[in-house]
Amino acid sequence: MESGAGTVQLVTLGALLGRSGIQVWDLGMPMDYKKALGGVALPRDRYLPMLKRSYVDGDGLTREALLPRSPI
Repeated sequence: MESGAGTVQLVTLGALLGRSGIQVWDLGMPMDYKKALGGVALPRDRYLPMLKRSYVDGDGLTREALLPRSPI
């Protein structure tokens, strides 16, 4: 595995997301370097329920409702 600025960014962001309680991080299409960093491709029937749970908290509020709206 090559290491460079992109690797440092992915690993650092992954650590920050994990510390923030983020459980699902969509890295896009599977690629060897993502797998080498611990990325796992999930089948759609496993991924979609995880994604749905990640957008709704215990009070039924979606994360989108809690985040500021983009001006664009």
